Amino acid sequence: MGKHVKHFILVFWAFIGPTLSIMAQTKNIPDSAQYSALLMFQSVCCGVPDQEPLDKSIRAFIKKEKLASVRAWKIGPMGREGEYYLVFDLRKWPDSRRNAFINILRTVSDQLKDPGHVSFEENYMIQKVDLPGRATMEPISW
Repeated sequence: MGKHVKHFILVFWAFIGPTLSIMAQTKNIPDSAQYSALLMFQSVCCGVPDQEPLDKSIRAFIKKEKLASVRAWKIGPMGREGEYYLVFDLRKWPDSRRNAFINILRTVSDQLKDPGHVSFEENYMIQKVDLPGRATMEPISW
């Protein structure tokens, strides 16, 4: 291979490689989707709140309701300090169970502070174009 060909390949991968990496990361996120509940873990300066109080509340709900598990999707990173979203699709749940769970999410989100804070939204539409290019979507269960 000539010197110019090697240089072209190096420059090509330097500019195109990161773009392909970003495209590969966001491919598992739907173009848009409606979720019953969204928790936005946000940073003010020094990271996001600890998720443990939320985990405890969800495990207590599972035990009380005699559920096998609760599933959510973690979308992130949303920023440079560990920000992420947790989205819950509760449409198949009975209204009373869904409302009780949403009340738990709302209550716990108000308590999660320092560092950062957690915002709660109900019936939220996530659009892929609004997310950072490096964001991924991973399932999590309790």
